[in-house]
Order: sequence, then C-alpha cells, then structure tokens
Amino acid sequence: MFKYMEAELFCLHCNKNTNHVIFYNNDGKIIRIKCQQCKTEIELKDDFIAKNNGLLEKSFKITEDLISELNKFLFSIPIKILKSPSDFINKKN
Repeated sequence: MFKYMEAELFCLHCNKNTNHVIFYNNDGKIIRIKCQQCKTEIELKDDFIAKNNGLLEKSFKITEDLISELNKFLFSIPIKILKSPSDFINKKN
C-alpha cells in the first residue's frame, strides 16, 4: 500500500510550479513523483537515492549555511537603512 501527499513543486517539463503527487512506500521513502498538469512521472530507485544521498546532504548543508549567513547580514545592517532606504539612497547620490 502506498501513501501519498500533494505538494507544489517546480516541474522541469512544464517549466513552472505545478501541483505534484508524491508517493511513499511503507518505509516512508519517496518512490515516485507525478506532475498533475503534464502527468510526467519520476520514479526514484534505491540505487539512485544511495548514489545521490551525499549530494542531497551537501545541498541541505549549503542551504542552511546560506540562511545563516543571510541572517547575520540582515542583523548587521543599520536599522536606519531598513526603516528609510530612500533617505539612504538619496544621501549616497
């Protein structure tokens, strides 16, 4: 028996965000993703997941690092610039 959920994902065939159905096996692993608009299906095999697991972990780490750095950057901006950016731009020119 499969479990599934719906999500909005970017479809490479439609070239835009569309509704997808994500199918899981009994272990909770994704086995198939299907675009609801163009009906394209992507099937994930265990060997594909095993080969690309390190890549996925690295991409999540990079995303976490970017968010962390963005937070540091935003907290380092003076409050005056955030409150009135037009004043800052006018003074700079």
